[in-house]
Amino acid sequence: MIRIAVCSSAERDRAALCGLLNRRMCEMSVDAAIDPFQSGAALLAELRADEYAMVFLDTDLVDMRGLKAAKQLRANGYTRPILFVSESRKDVLKSYSVHAAGYFIKPVAYGELCSLLRRHRSAILSGMRTLQVVFERAERSICLADILYIQVSGRTSQCCTRKGAIPTNRALSELEAQLAGEPFLRCHRSYLVNAGHIASFDGQTLTMDNGDALPVGSKRAKAIEQALSQTRAPDNA
Repeated sequence: MIRIAVCSSAERDRAALCGLLNRRMCEMSVDAAIDPFQSGAALLAELRADEYAMVFLDTDLVDMRGLKAAKQLRANGYTRPILFVSESRKDVLKSYSVHAAGYFIKPVAYGELCSLLRRHRSAILSGMRTLQVVFERAERSICLADILYIQVSGRTSQCCTRKGAIPTNRALSELEAQLAGEPFLRCHRSYLVNAGHIASFDGQTLTMDNGDALPVGSKRAKAIEQALSQTRAPDNA
């Protein structure tokens, strides 16, 4: 499991960012704890070296400037990504002095957060859950977040990723059972899709974020629509 720190003196901002991070960690199948902090002093007292995978810092804290807290973190030996959240861009240039990995203007947009997490995938890689598959006696481990969908193909199941399909001898029903609780949906008797990679749904077809179009069984359409409505809350809810 990884830990992510969110430091903001404004309860509403703190809760909103923690909510977005929890949502994205769930979609990416990452075991993560999001720890909120109300002040820079509280964060500095808790953080030890590189204990946190990344730190989100408000530029205006109740007890100190976010930039000052970041400088102290670096002085204490923290080397991982620090990301600022602010009402304005006035500290953008200053943030480079602590090698900031990102700078968000409030309210944080979910799409921008997702893009940043993709760029800093290495920071959260250790918390990403995986699927173990075997094909022709060769075992492979696939990060669940990398699987766009799983498709039945003859006597095998194909785990489709952006880099290609990875075959496994395991049945789709077996994989579905193992992935219960993960953001995977059965849209058709031949397909199991990762909800985090769905770009759109028109009632009959799912379009994935790589452009692939997958059929949706008529008996499954309503369940798919309901599942997507539950997982896709407004960006800053």
